[in-house]
Amino acid sequence: MFHLEQMQFISSISDTDSMYRVGILDVHLGNMLLTNEYTLRTFNDMKGTIIDSGTSDTFLPETIASSFEGSWAILTGFQYSNAWRSYTFKEFDSLPDLIITLSNGYKWHIEPKYYMEYSQFHDSESQPDNLDPWTGHLTF
Repeated sequence: MFHLEQMQFISSISDTDSMYRVGILDVHLGNMLLTNEYTLRTFNDMKGTIIDSGTSDTFLPETIASSFEGSWAILTGFQYSNAWRSYTFKEFDSLPDLIITLSNGYKWHIEPKYYMEYSQFHDSESQPDNLDPWTGHLTF
């Protein structure tokens, strides 16, 4: 996958250790705001938010769990779960983007194909290249 946008730069909010923490202004799931003044502190003040291109997992603070789960149910029509789930292409294609607004105003759109993990162990079919439209169900 190639980047289609210009490289974005942002200042670190901490210069006291080796972690490069960045400031977050808000977080949306699709068009639904997940953060408020209190929950933003968990992104910015506590452990902070670290964006690491070499990491395969993304963790969100527990303080937005209920707003995430409620928004997920409204936007997708089903309850959020960390368990494997099978999707048709139409279902998967309608999943919402996670949008993180960094302190410089840049809105980082994370598409479902980047936050969902395909499970080759649960499907008899192999994953389509770049998640091109598929028939039947794939498990994520």
